[in-house]
Amino acid sequence: MPGRLPPLLFVHGIHAGAWVFDRWLRWFGDRGHAVHAIDLRGHGTSPLPSDVRPGAVRFEHYVDDASAAAARLGRPIVVGHSMGGLVAQVLTERELVAGAALVSPAPPRGITVITAKLLQYQLADLPTVLRGRVLEPSWPAMRDLALNRVTDGERQSIFERLGPESGTVARQLSLTGIPVDARRVRCPLLVLSGDRDLYIPLSRARLVAARYRAPLRVLPGRGHMMMVEPGWEEAAAEIERWAVDRFVAAPGALAVRP
Repeated sequence: MPGRLPPLLFVHGIHAGAWVFDRWLRWFGDRGHAVHAIDLRGHGTSPLPSDVRPGAVRFEHYVDDASAAAARLGRPIVVGHSMGGLVAQVLTERELVAGAALVSPAPPRGITVITAKLLQYQLADLPTVLRGRVLEPSWPAMRDLALNRVTDGERQSIFERLGPESGTVARQLSLTGIPVDARRVRCPLLVLSGDRDLYIPLSRARLVAARYRAPLRVLPGRGHMMMVEPGWEEAAAEIERWAVDRFVAAPGALAVRP
């Protein structure tokens, strides 16, 4: 491995936790990279403050969590998946990271309904989302939209690891959107998407890439959860190739290219 990369900070998506990156953490760690993954508050091992109602957690709280982690690491490269990809966009706007790999990223302007099946599941969740209650993961929705390319043998076990999500955050992601000033995003970005992603379809990833004039890598046959799908190594390798090209200039030296 020529030179070295900044530390890598992995930020998970809705319903998930740091565990979703387990394979990538081992893969990057085995190649000598410093890797870190966080549980956003209310996910995995990260508890909510006692005075916060679970359904009332806001997206800004997740940004605070990721910002604190980035500060401790000293401008890492952030790898954000889905909702975590939008958290990563905010970190780039605030100049808290050296660069960002956005994996199946949620767009800043909300996830506009573009398929009948997506609309069906969004309508089922609408009362919970509008009232800011706790949103539990739905097996039919996850099976059909997010886990559609995960192997039959793993789909159920991965679903069982998913946890509740703040209905307020879900409302912000799907309806109101999160403001990100693209003019303030100056660090290198990569957008990675699968052409079989039914949760945040490729068309939305294209819009995110165009917004920041970032390269878009499209992986054939991959869905939304490419970190746990067959061929997950290919996605990891795409991120590493981009990071080495952008951040490693020569053996033992660290440089950021424009």
